[in-house]
Amino acid sequence: MNRTAPSTLIAALALLVLLGVALAAGCASTPSGSTATKTPTPAGTAATSTAATTAAAVTTAWTSGSGSAAVAAVAADRLVPFIPKTAGGWKLDGDAQTVTMKDGEGRDFTMVNGDYVKDGVTETKGTIIIMDSAVAKTPYKEQWASFRSIETNDGWWKSVTVKGQPSWKSYTKSSNDYAQWVLAGDRYIVIATVDSGSEADLDALVNAMDIPGLAALK
Repeated sequence: MNRTAPSTLIAALALLVLLGVALAAGCASTPSGSTATKTPTPAGTAATSTAATTAAAVTTAWTSGSGSAAVAAVAADRLVPFIPKTAGGWKLDGDAQTVTMKDGEGRDFTMVNGDYVKDGVTETKGTIIIMDSAVAKTPYKEQWASFRSIETNDGWWKSVTVKGQPSWKSYTKSSNDYAQWVLAGDRYIVIATVDSGSEADLDALVNAMDIPGLAALK
């Protein structure tokens, strides 16, 4: 059965709230008891600030109308096919979950979320989130140009490319968590996370996605 905006998706949205996006946009409230999905970043580094900078760019685009303001967000159900049902040893846990919200000026933005499990590995969890703010090109490019690669004794944050699209990847040693952000088509933000897993687990999730197809979605 499809679940619209359940606790798992709201938990993913809470990540964006913590980064200042949903609060600035005046979005829907989060049910009590929800917890934020972790986007692992190296402890003691500037990675958290980097993520916050990305969120600030998205917020600016939503609330000020910068970028291609006339572009409407795609319907959330059109993002669902880009959540793979299997990815290496991963299996989608239930249905992909969708949510549509409005920014402070009444414009829609959409999200889809998929939670993943591995057979026989109960402690390892994965998540893929796709978000369309319907604002293309300049806000994101300007922010991504300011990102920095960094490495500490507790992890790293580095720039990579995924199927021709820019991406940032992080690892936190103390919690054994990985995350990857991909900007597809200067528009869609993809966030993949793996808790208590390996970099290969993260790569399997990201590589299973049709990133070029998502980048071309209008």
